[in-house]
Parts: sequence; C-alpha cells; structure tokens
Amino acid sequence: VSAEQLAPGSGALALPPEGVGPLELRQAAANGDARAQFEVAAILAEGRALPQDLEAAALWYERAAGGGLAPAAYRIGNMYENGVGVAKDLEAARLWYQLGANAGNRMSMHNLASLLASGGLGDQQFEAAAQWFERAAALGLTDSQFNLGMLYARGLGVPQNLEESFRWFSIAAAGGDEDAIRARDDVLRSLDGPTLSRLQGEISDWRQMKMNILANFAPIGSWSQNFDPGPVIGDENIIMRVQAALNKLGFDAGTPDGLFGPQTEEAISAFERATGMSPSGQINPRLLSVLGSQPV
Repeated sequence: VSAEQLAPGSGALALPPEGVGPLELRQAAANGDARAQFEVAAILAEGRALPQDLEAAALWYERAAGGGLAPAAYRIGNMYENGVGVAKDLEAARLWYQLGANAGNRMSMHNLASLLASGGLGDQQFEAAAQWFERAAALGLTDSQFNLGMLYARGLGVPQNLEESFRWFSIAAAGGDEDAIRARDDVLRSLDGPTLSRLQGEISDWRQMKMNILANFAPIGSWSQNFDPGPVIGDENIIMRVQAALNKLGFDAGTPDGLFGPQTEEAISAFERATGMSPSGQINPRLLSVLGSQPV
C-alpha cells in the first residue's frame, strides 16, 4: 500500500474514467473522498455503466480503505483473499480484514475469523477465530453464528459446550440457515428437558447488538447535495423486506406488513442519516442498493 493511498488527502489523484459517473463524483474521488472512492470502485467492479475493470476497482477500494472506510477494507481484503483484481495475498487480506474488523465491520470480522481458522496463514488459530466469530455473531451475522456453534460443539478455540453450541445453532436457524437447523437438531439429542426449556427461553430473548452503521454500509451519492436516489418503489413485498431489514438493524419500522407509513418513513430516514446520505424517507434504488450490500 503506497503512502499516496494511505493519505488520499495529500493531493488529487487522476480522475476516474468518464463512464463511471458524473464529474462531481469523479472529482470527489480524485480529491480523496473515501465514500466517493468506494462508489467508483463498486461501479468499476459491477461492470454495468462501463466494462468491468477489477484491477481499477481494487485500486479505488484500496484508496477508500486507506482513507478509513471500513466497508472498503472488507472489499479489498476479499479481493486479496481470492486473487480478484490483484495477486492473491492472504497476509494482505488479513491486514485489511483486521482494519475493517477493528472498525466494527462484521463481514471483515467473519472473514478474518475464517482465514485464521483455515490455516491459510500457517497454524490454525481457533482461539482468535472464535473471538471474531463471536463478535460478528453478536452483531447478527448468521454465518458467524453457525461457525461459532460448530466451534463450541467441537471444542475448537473454546471449551466444548453443547449448551452454547445449541444456542448459536438455534439463533442461526432462526435467521434461516438450513445447515444450522440440522446441526441444532443433532445437538438437541444431547440435552435434557429442563436444560432445553431454559435455553429456549434464553434464545427467544436474544437480540443482536446494535452495529456501527457507518462501518458496515457505505453510502451512495453523499458527494452531492442534489443526488437523485431514483424513483419511489411501492411493491408490498419489497416494503416488507425493507421493514424487516431495518428492524434487525435497530431502526424501528414497525411490524413488517408491506404497508408504507410514517414509522417506516422515519426508520428509512434514520438509516439514511446514519450512513451519511441525504434523507429521502422513501424506498428507492439507492436505499435497496445500500441495504443489499451485505446480508441483513
């Protein structure tokens, strides 16, 4: 990582290519706006507005990550882990995941834990992996919940504890993980009635920790006061999914019923403000893109 990338405000970079988007976005990215740099990287990686360029995307993600944007640290870490747009480098992936994880990005926590547990960096580091899986699990990441349940079942990095294993498999199962449903039912056979009854009560009371929204969701259009988030979307199924997602993230949209009202509008506005976007209070392509950028 060059000094230029780690200190993007030290001088303007070359403008991204014209097809990326408006001049205002491109100038913001060149001038060191990490959120604009992330947006440029995402556009280059998607390959819709112009031909996909993963090498250029990696460069802009790395600049955004160097500028302190945690979602970008996750993205560039993932590219180094898989050799996409850059030469595969697990140590570089670990460093970027660590940066994102320390900032509160739960996808970075999960991938860092997976990397540590895999042995790709040398010896398998189950104890450190368990700690990061637990932090991501507490923030509601289903894959981390399942993996944590597996570590407790096998006593890897944590003392073997079938009650904790059942707890995390159950929480992951409630999030829709089919493997967790099967694993939960396997562990269930080892628990007696009173223990099971107690655990089920504790599990029903479990709530995920409030996450750092800025560390997990990169905004779109924050480089312009007049950004158009796109047309209002009124489909009931989409409204219901947005309501459920916002509730999980700690923004009270009320019962997910597919009906758009003042409570849903305020929850959307609060989420938009938390990410640094201008509040529209509406379901539109910008909101769906940002909400859909990671599992909720």
